[in-house]
Amino acid sequence: MEAWRPRIQEMADELVGAMVAEGSPADLRAAVALPLPVRVICAPLGAPSEDHDKFARWSETLLTLTRYTQAEVDEAQAEFHPEHDPQDDGDVAVATGTAPST
Repeated sequence: MEAWRPRIQEMADELVGAMVAEGSPADLRAAVALPLPVRVICAPLGAPSEDHDKFARWSETLLTLTRYTQAEVDEAQAEFHPEHDPQDDGDVAVATGTAPST
């Protein structure tokens, strides 16, 4: 991870610089808090910058289980991991309260 520090700092500086350039009011979450981790994850994967918005949407949808419908979660999961079968995902069913009781 230490080897990535300069690149991650560069990414953060770019995002903060763009946010500051847009002026007030600023939305730190939208400008930095979501795009920075997405960029950090995409960089070693070699994902092109035009796919960052897709990764951001998948992350937001898959990690915010109470905000999105099951259909939206399933759609994001299918796009992110095409061979995944949401019917086999017991952990998500338990987390969302949709698992059958035993």
